[in-house]
Amino acid sequence: MTSILVVDDHLEIRKLFKSFFEKKGHRVMCAGSGKEALEQMKKEPAAVLLDIVLPDVQGLQVLNRIREMSPSTPVIILTGIAEPDMGLKAVERGAVDFITKPASLKHLLSLIEHYALQGGAKGHA
Repeated sequence: MTSILVVDDHLEIRKLFKSFFEKKGHRVMCAGSGKEALEQMKKEPAAVLLDIVLPDVQGLQVLNRIREMSPSTPVIILTGIAEPDMGLKAVERGAVDFITKPASLKHLLSLIEHYALQGGAKGHA
C-alpha cells in the first residue's frame, strides 16, 4: 500500500481522489492548503499530488519546502492553469510531472505507482 498526499483547495477534488485511490488499496492523506500539506509531510507520504493554486501560498513554494523536507518524495503537480512555463518551473524545482486538470484518475494512479516504486519503500506497508 502506498501513502499518497493529495493537496488541493477544492474539497470535492480531495474527496474524489481519496475515494478513488483508497479503492485501489492506497492510504490517502488530504490537505486543503500549503500549511496543511507541510504538516502532512511529517507523515512521510510515498507520493504527493500538489495543486498549484492554494489559498494561503503558491503551490511552487510548497514544492520548494517539500523538496527541502523530503528530497526523494515524488511530487506530481496538478493545475487548472495551462501555462507552459509553469510546468517547466515545476520540473526545474523538482516535480516529477506536471498534469493539467481535468486529469484522468487512471493516469494519475499509474504515475503515482510508478514514481512511488522508484522512490523506494517509504510509505509502503
